[in-house]
Amino acid sequence: MSNPERTPMSGEVPGLEDLPDPAGRHVLVRADLDVPVTFTGHLREARQLRQLGPTVEWLVGQQATVTICGHQGPLGLAGDPDRFGRTVEALHQLYPGVTVAPNLSEWDGAYDDAAPLASLLEGQDLFVNDDFQHSSLSLASIIGPPTVLPSAAGRQLHADVRLLLPLLTAPDRPLVVVLGSRDTLDRIHNLYSLMLRADAVLVGGQMSQPFLAAIGRQPPGDDPAEFLEECRHAYGVGHTIRHLIHLPADLVWERDDGSMTTVDELQPVGGSIGDIGPRTGQKFADILRGAGSILWAGSLGKVEDPRFAAGTLAVATALTGNAARVVLGGDALLETLGEHGLLPESAGILSATGSAIALLKDGDLPGLTVLRQASNAPGSGAQATSAPT
Repeated sequence: MSNPERTPMSGEVPGLEDLPDPAGRHVLVRADLDVPVTFTGHLREARQLRQLGPTVEWLVGQQATVTICGHQGPLGLAGDPDRFGRTVEALHQLYPGVTVAPNLSEWDGAYDDAAPLASLLEGQDLFVNDDFQHSSLSLASIIGPPTVLPSAAGRQLHADVRLLLPLLTAPDRPLVVVLGSRDTLDRIHNLYSLMLRADAVLVGGQMSQPFLAAIGRQPPGDDPAEFLEECRHAYGVGHTIRHLIHLPADLVWERDDGSMTTVDELQPVGGSIGDIGPRTGQKFADILRGAGSILWAGSLGKVEDPRFAAGTLAVATALTGNAARVVLGGDALLETLGEHGLLPESAGILSATGSAIALLKDGDLPGLTVLRQASNAPGSGAQATSAPT
């Protein structure tokens, strides 16, 4: 099998109501089961598992037989069998009667890995992708099933796409994107295409380190030279087209001995960046107050440590009373804003920020492309008998 050809994002993906009638049929649901090891509560309380509820409950209500599949642990490795076993137990507690496929982390890789995919699909009649987190990857379990089975987006994935589609196609201007967290390489790589869509990109916390190093304001760290060159070029292109990349003017550092200090961005400090400084927080907040659309992906500091939450909270004050369309994502960011009463009720909440940034950069995701090409997708020419809503 070959990877389906990518097409530009042209609209919404098919939803559950676009499936043939699920009654009496076996439905394979692709889920995000990769609960971070930093989550220490009972797994049945994990967001990744609970967000499956609307999809699974609808399918069961339509008299379908549901099998949930997903991976846990590094792709290509077995992961933690005991943790996956506890995940299966939690899924059975949340959704009695479902079946859970074995951990896909041992094989879920190249799309042309046909034998395991055929085994996974054996006996299945329909496919539902409710894993936005991994829809940016060409995993066999995500892009393979829609080529052979009637397929649809689950409720969570469909909600994520609906939140992002207006930002992708017709955002209220200016569109401001805030990049935080520490997934530096994934989010910054190929940033040029994001800059063409966004009027401004605000880069905070440890995410700013490669940019500051690339333009000579910080010593180079461990990032490859070619990546620093990409950051340097992206920064320059942003200024040329006046879609600026805004970097911190001051930073809060955590020294190697655990102490903290606030310095301007030109001053190197031994240790790691813990937060943006107060001048940067004010500057970023001012930019957001003038935005028409805001996508904020990830906290701007190590907010799990209260010493490094001030920057994120300072910027978040700009969301209060803001008339912009606001879309937020990142568990640490959402938890911090919620604890301090700064989470706008009208904000759209994403289940995954990495895929959101990838969608705005690339204009589509592999997992969405194949859903729109499924035999039952609206406009495909196939006639499907839809289930009642």
